Parts: sequence; C-alpha cells; structure tokens
Amino acid sequence: MLEYLEADLITNLKDAKSISIAVALIKDYGLKKIENSIDNDLCIRKYLVGIHLPTPPDILRRLLDLQQKNPNEVAARIYDSNENYHPKVYIVEKTTGELIAFIGSANATRGGFTHNIEMNVAITCQEQCKKLQNWFDTLFNSAKQYDEEYIKEYEITFKKNRILASTQKSNVDELTNNSSPVPSNNLIISSSQFFRQSDFDAFALPTQHNISSFAVELRANVKERLIELSEMTMDSFLDYNIINLHLPYRRNLYVSQHFHSRGHKHIAKESIWLNFGKSRSELNNYQGKFYQSFVNHLRIQIILRNSVNEAYIGIWLYVSKVNSSLHDKKHLIEGLKKPDFVERLYEYIVALGGAYWITLGNNKINICELENSKQLVDFLSRNVYKQELIIGRNYQPNDSDLSEDNIAETVLIEFSKLYKIYDLIKAPIPIIQPLILKNEIHSQ
Repeated sequence: MLEYLEADLITNLKDAKSISIAVALIKDYGLKKIENSIDNDLCIRKYLVGIHLPTPPDILRRLLDLQQKNPNEVAARIYDSNENYHPKVYIVEKTTGELIAFIGSANATRGGFTHNIEMNVAITCQEQCKKLQNWFDTLFNSAKQYDEEYIKEYEITFKKNRILASTQKSNVDELTNNSSPVPSNNLIISSSQFFRQSDFDAFALPTQHNISSFAVELRANVKERLIELSEMTMDSFLDYNIINLHLPYRRNLYVSQHFHSRGHKHIAKESIWLNFGKSRSELNNYQGKFYQSFVNHLRIQIILRNSVNEAYIGIWLYVSKVNSSLHDKKHLIEGLKKPDFVERLYEYIVALGGAYWITLGNNKINICELENSKQLVDFLSRNVYKQELIIGRNYQPNDSDLSEDNIAETVLIEFSKLYKIYDLIKAPIPIIQPLILKNEIHSQ
C-alpha cells in the first residue's frame, strides 16, 4: 500500500515504454511531474481525463498541444459522458515489456501525489495489469476527442462551476472552522504554498518592530511576492467579469508600506496588503487631493497578517477606513433605501458563502447568520460613515486554495464574487460635491 503516490510512480516512469492514465482530475503539478519524469523520448502517453471535478481548461489545452506536437507519442481524450467519471489509474509498461499499475484515490495533482490523505496500491501481477489495460483501452477508445473550440465552450462552464464550488467550500470552511485564523506561534508553512515561511516570518515577532535594513528587505520581498500575484491574475480579470478594477496609479502604492515611516516606528508591522480599486481617470473626477487619493476609496485587497495571536491570508472588500470612502458610503446608504438595490446586495453577499463576514467598527456578523435582507440593512445602517467597513474572509496559511497551483484561480474566483458588491456600492461619476457631502455627514 502507498500512502503517497509520487515517489513510486515517478521511479517507474523513468524507463517507461508507454503510460496509460485515467484520472478524474489532472492539474499543472501532476502533468509536469509526469511529463518531466519520462526519460524515453519515444514513450507513448495516453491521457483520459475528466471534466466533472473539473480539470482546468488550460490543462486540456496543454494536453492538446502535446498531442499536436507529438502525434505519435501523445493522445489525450475527455470522458464527458453523463456518468460520473472518477477513476485514478496509472498503468506503466516498462521497456522490458513488464507492466505495473497504480490504482487508488490519488488524482494527478500536487495534493494527490504528495500530501492529501490518500490510499493507493501497486499491482505487479501481469494478468491483473493486462485486464486493467484492456479496461483502459475500451474506455479510451469510446472517449471524446476534443479541439480548441470545445475548450472555449468548456471554459464558460468551468468558471461558472468553480464559482459555485467556491461558495460551497466557503460554507464547509465555516462549518469545519477552517476559515478561522491559526495561532501564529510555531507556524509552519508547507512548501507547496504560494506564500512561504519567510513571508510570514517577515511579519512575526520580533521582526514586526525591527527597522534594520535586513528586516525591511524581508518585508520588501513579501511586497514583491504580492506584486507577482497581481501579475498572475490581472490579465484574466475580464474572463471573470471583473470589468473595471485597477492597481493604484503608482507602483509604490500597489502594496501597503513595508517599512516604518518617521513617527510610526513604534507601530508593529503585522501585515501587508495588495490593493485593487478605482482607476486614475475615475479618481481625477473627484475634487480635492483627499478625494483623489486611491486609499480614500473602497478597495479589494489580499492581506497577509501574522500578529501576536493569529496568522492568515485575507481576501477583503475594504469599503473604508474611518471617515473615508465617503462618496461610496453615501451611495451605499442611499441604496439601502431601495428594494432592488437591497435584494441584489443581499444576493451577492450570500453567494460569498459562510466563511465570509462583515465588520462595521467593532460589530461583526457572519454571512452564515444572515437570515434575510432586512437583517443586512439593519446591520449596515449603524453609523456607517464614521466606522471602518470590511466584507471579507480569512484563509488559514496552509489552505490548499492558496497553493502555488491554486492561488491564482482562488483570487480570480473570490475577486469575481466581491467585485459584484464593489461595483454595486461604488459611487457613480459624476460625484457629489465634497462640501455637500460633509454637511450631510455631520447631520448623521
């Protein structure tokens, strides 16, 4: 029995004459690990993959590309029948003609290969291996050959299903307490995660108060890591219906400050965040430097935090600081008086899933506690102008959604859900004059 599949599978791939793989799910890590482990240039590879879990479109595209470049060695097909396709079978024919098969629970993913709780067995009985090969060949020959047009159609369904799946996972995370921050003491980050051990260490004690060039450089490395994440995701915003969301107009504002500014050296550097919000052209429509500042408007953020008591990665719609985002808050308050606005806001917020919450000042409500739209309106009507307002969720640092393989998709999906709320709350242009707005605020 094999708890982890990778080592034994890779060892047998090195002198493979042919490989037959039937898996419900294959991702970037699994495909790279298989293809990079083959020493025989003439090795025949057959991939039969599923779309129900689902396999990402870019993997289907890469398999198709491999097939087109190596038509004699690679064949890839999709099992897209109405039946639930769920096998995890790897059959290897050695150059000696000997067969070995691995069957069990492990899909061709990083988790399936290296750290999920899985169970697999290696079969060396040649008679059983031949039966498995016949089973595979029959299934493969009846499976669908696909092309780029199929992938484009599949992409639409894939994104819809992934958004629904993220809401379901959010609900489960709340139920199992997987969205609660973890204690920061003795925090150990898995090597598969996008945010590394060093990223969290840069904001841990005693580094939080360290103003040395070494400590500043550690935090600057995290800043660059966040910018790298923005580059991984921004080109796909439109694909996820994120139409009008931008980085700040200056690169030094992309990420929050990573050093202690003069007069604030006593404040601990516990966190750092990446900002997305209004464009420069939108901000230029406001009157006054305060209102033209990117950070004085609502934003969608990714935040890394490692405080004395807790560590997490947050994905937040940061509506405002105290006495900030005044135009957007006014638009929100006016919207809460309109039934259509309220129903849309409630629908979008519930779709975030149970792991999300709303904080208004010191008040907090979990999305799973919202029973109706009136409850939401009552909560948001509590002196919203002068309090910090955030809608977000926190991920535990080792959540698989934040792995190297998954984080870009996670960010795009969660941003796509938060963006609906962002776009609904955002004040339209032309904006209300600041003087009028301030008078109305004082009357609240």
